[in-house]
Amino acid sequence: GEELDYASMKRLLSDVLTRLNAHRAYAKFSFPYFRTRRAPVSGQAAPVRYLCRLTGELEKGQESHMPESVPEKGGGISLKTAACI
Repeated sequence: GEELDYASMKRLLSDVLTRLNAHRAYAKFSFPYFRTRRAPVSGQAAPVRYLCRLTGELEKGQESHMPESVPEKGGGISLKTAACI
């Protein structure tokens, strides 16, 4: 499968605009992400679950935006707002 990143999200939204002959496309993904982390005191490794949300929007002739994804637990993963023409 294809990775879900800024470039692939923009391609997806652009494809939706073209196929549906639309003026605006919007996509929202929510998914769990697991990362192994070591406990600071015991040193034990364990998976930590993050709930990620990725939203994209594209309008014909406009920039694409992807607001920040929010981790379920403090720290860790975030995708800052990005734009490109």
